[in-house]
Amino acid sequence: MSNKVTNPKFEASDIYEGGDITQIKADELKGNIVAIRQLINSHNLAATESKKKDSEIQKLTAENEYLNTAPYVSIIAAIINLVGSLIIGLASEMAGNELQSSEGDISRKSILLLSTGVVLILLGSLATIFYPKARSWYNKDKKTI
Repeated sequence: MSNKVTNPKFEASDIYEGGDITQIKADELKGNIVAIRQLINSHNLAATESKKKDSEIQKLTAENEYLNTAPYVSIIAAIINLVGSLIIGLASEMAGNELQSSEGDISRKSILLLSTGVVLILLGSLATIFYPKARSWYNKDKKTI
């Protein structure tokens, strides 16, 4: 024999105003401070639970938005990396030709192109890494008082 205590599955509608268990009518609450406090506490608990659920829904919506847009950010980052690689290749070819034709001087144009390519590759690579951080920064939780 086991001594188990089971929690009956009652809803508020089963208790208040015409419920199946001992009914509580509004007239009976008049002057009954304990019952009124119970109703207020019950309401406050429900409101707190609702706020938690709203926060969770907002968080899951933001994560869903991230999962939907992450492939597009990756495609854009891949295009930026491709353009940066092409610019670096062209700048390297120009610098090599300049080194062969002159006496060790590389033009500012070659250096600028090489630097631009490196910056583009760096930005393209960092875009996929920092996208979740940027997403969370733009979708900050709105704290209510």
